[in-house]
Amino acid sequence: MKILALDLGSHLGVAWREIWGVRAQAIQLPAGGGQHGFRCVEFLRELRATLQILRPDVVAYEGLLPKLSGYAARCLYGLEAILLSECGVAGVPCRSIELHAVKQAMTGESTASKQRVKDGAAELTGRWNLSEDEADAIGVLLAAEALPADAWGDDACCVATETKP
Repeated sequence: MKILALDLGSHLGVAWREIWGVRAQAIQLPAGGGQHGFRCVEFLRELRATLQILRPDVVAYEGLLPKLSGYAARCLYGLEAILLSECGVAGVPCRSIELHAVKQAMTGESTASKQRVKDGAAELTGRWNLSEDEADAIGVLLAAEALPADAWGDDACCVATETKP
C-alpha cells in the first residue's frame, strides 16, 4: 500500500516510501500577509500535484491538537478541510494519526521530544539536516504503515462516491 504522509502547517512536511527508502521534503507555504487564503490556495496546488505524481493508495496526516485557537487554528483547520475534500474527490482514503502514535512509531516512546523524533528520522533516512516538519511526516508514515489494513475502511475520511464528469 502506497502511503502519502503529511504534517500540516506553514511548512508542509511530506513523506512517502519508495523502493530505495523513505523520502521526505518540506514545502514552505506562503504566509499571505495575515490572510490564510494564499496559504490554502498554495496548499491545494501542492496537494493536487502530489496526489497526481505519487498516486497514493491512502493519505495520513498528523492530527491537529484540540487546543488550537486564533489565526493558527483557522489556517490549520482550513488546510485539513482542503485535504479531506481533495482526498474525498480523488477517492483516496485519508485519516489522521494522533501525535502520540507518531512519536511511538518513530522512537518507541509516545512522549518523546521533538529532537528525539528528528534524530529517529535522521537515522532512518541518513539525512541529518531534516526539518521538524519532514521528521514529523516520516513519523506519520511509520505510524500509518503500522496500522492494520482494515484501518483504512469505512471510518477513514473518504466521502465521494461518484467520479468527476
